[in-house]
Amino acid sequence: MAHALSLVIGSTTISLSTSTNTLTDYVPRTPSGDTLTVTESATVWMTAASKTALQTAVQAVEDFFGQCRRRQATETGNRGYVKLQVDGDGTAYRSEVLDGRIVLGEDALRHWANVGAAVLITWTRRFFWESDNLTSILIKRTGIAKTNAGLTLYNHHDSTTHENFFDIEGADIVGSLPAPLYLSFKATAAMSSRRFYVSGNVFHTPASFTAIYEGESSTAGGSVQADAPSSNGNFMRVTWTVSIAHSSLAYVWAVSAAQLAYAKGAWVRVLARFANTPPANCYAKLHVKFDAAAPITSLYEGPETLLDSNRGLQDLGSVQLPPGYVTGSPTALALVLTLRHTGTSQLDLDFIQLSGPDGVHRFDQQGYQLEIDDVVIDDGINESVYLLTTGGNSQHIVANYGPPVFVWPGRDMRVRLLFDEGSGMVISRTMTAFASYRPRRLTV
Repeated sequence: MAHALSLVIGSTTISLSTSTNTLTDYVPRTPSGDTLTVTESATVWMTAASKTALQTAVQAVEDFFGQCRRRQATETGNRGYVKLQVDGDGTAYRSEVLDGRIVLGEDALRHWANVGAAVLITWTRRFFWESDNLTSILIKRTGIAKTNAGLTLYNHHDSTTHENFFDIEGADIVGSLPAPLYLSFKATAAMSSRRFYVSGNVFHTPASFTAIYEGESSTAGGSVQADAPSSNGNFMRVTWTVSIAHSSLAYVWAVSAAQLAYAKGAWVRVLARFANTPPANCYAKLHVKFDAAAPITSLYEGPETLLDSNRGLQDLGSVQLPPGYVTGSPTALALVLTLRHTGTSQLDLDFIQLSGPDGVHRFDQQGYQLEIDDVVIDDGINESVYLLTTGGNSQHIVANYGPPVFVWPGRDMRVRLLFDEGSGMVISRTMTAFASYRPRRLTV
């Protein structure tokens, strides 16, 4: 097999290495320095059945580059790729084309009568190559062996049988560059899902980093309320009878020195699940204080967040653990939540999740309901999210926020999922997770 080079966009493929188009010169370039694009050229001897067909073939290449430019300008339409399969390699690789042009050779018109012409095709592409095929990833969680047949995730994590994550072994990920994940979450029952959070941990000891802190493990006081629909069967209720303004510590969790060492100064997104929706006009603020046993000295104080009185799962903002980390052995600290509210009320906190630290992707389903076996597709490769119905229809009714989560060659990874259903968050919900990617590398 000779080298196979082609330009691909949508369902259209323009081969530059066939019996009619002879590839006479092409060398894939590699990026230099911090360059994010590569410009390279291919020389092709093009022939056709007629002079009209030859002109059509040249114009097809020109039109391909026009579509690539429009894609970059408008972010609509199909992406264009240059695809290469090296002689002897069973895998074809592709790289997104951003711009390009086709130039006729100096003697092209002289050969035109013989329905042949030498052309120089030049393009600018992304600096990396990715596999032309979507590769399934083996995933696992506690007590369940690696599989690519789907893994059940719960909407909380309070035991080894109720986990909201899956693990990826770095040895199963090939390539030389991180690659965005293509994730599928299949509904196991009809649900009114609304907001999803997918987070990844790659560089912060995924198997040991504690992400979940139960409300009832807070050491600030309050009353533990038994509640079967809550994580671990309980939540922590904090009550106030006078106006408060961050003057008292509503919730306090000790973060051990070992956990801070795993975090390595990373920023984590703090998600909170409330057993009952918060009161109106209630504001929360995150702090990190020294030390864990007597949290007095403030090392970090975040901005106020107005709690949504109609949502059970909420984003409280981000916090660095430990703050100002450089090197050395950190000391156990306290993660603190304070409140501001006028009047008498209460807050029922079920748990918080320290999401990330290596990426958090949020996407919102805009109304409607997931039916059983409907699939939410988080297509990180194309930076899009959509629903795939049991009837095979794609419904683009999902708003997408932030970059996708990436998988890294040779690095173990943990991916977590939490989602709500409008005003509530049902922790007993499950979804079946699948993961895929396109291996990436600098050279084919």
